[in-house]
Amino acid sequence: MKRVEGLFAFLLSLLAALAPAQAAAAPIPVASPETVFLDVARQIGGSAVVAEIVKPSERPAQPPQILITEGDASDRWVSSARERLRASAVVAARKVAPDLAGDGPSWYDLSAMGALGGAIAAEIARAAPDQASGVTSRRDAFLIALAELKLKSKQIVDGYGGTSVLLTDARFEPFCRSLGLKVVTIPPQGEAAKSAIAAREGIVLIYNADDRKGLDALKAVAEDSGLPLVGLRLTLPSALSYQQWIGREINLVRGALNEAAP
Repeated sequence: MKRVEGLFAFLLSLLAALAPAQAAAAPIPVASPETVFLDVARQIGGSAVVAEIVKPSERPAQPPQILITEGDASDRWVSSARERLRASAVVAARKVAPDLAGDGPSWYDLSAMGALGGAIAAEIARAAPDQASGVTSRRDAFLIALAELKLKSKQIVDGYGGTSVLLTDARFEPFCRSLGLKVVTIPPQGEAAKSAIAAREGIVLIYNADDRKGLDALKAVAEDSGLPLVGLRLTLPSALSYQQWIGREINLVRGALNEAAP
């Protein structure tokens, strides 16, 4: 009898070992019109999320549980669009970082992105409580990386605070001011812009590298006047993480200032 019971127990353990593992919970769908926000969500959420780019006029492959937006006056995610997507939670950068000022995108403000990362982490952990520990760990790593970028920014503030730079796109103003720079915003083309460059009203010309039109003449004047050029971008390059991208932008500005310094 004992031998039969032992054999039965052995068969049960064998069947348990051969049974397929319990299916993992489906990843949380996260959507945003901005690749930057999706990159942050992937970094913090890890395998717990699946991120999809989606514009207000589009319908994503699946209704997102979390929608991440800029939340400013130019944000086209009106309430009707949000209701159509049926997102369980909406994280808006301008709401979680109310001190964010200016027309520049939130991702050029490291403190705002820290607040946004914390809000994203909270929503992911709320939607997948079994993943909370990993989400918290990845959130902390993200915040540490931002702190390192703040130190790089402080080096520019300490070395070049109060220095004037020329800027062809006002959306970069908050970023430049965060580096302690004085901003002289000029139009991306025209005689007034050329005059400001020729008069060296700023020691560096910062322009929108995503703008392919109308800048060649200004860049030529800047080169003739001995002004270093810095091309910044408003969109995340596909090969870089958010931290790598912003770190590169900071390095570009610092390199140009070093070149221009007497």
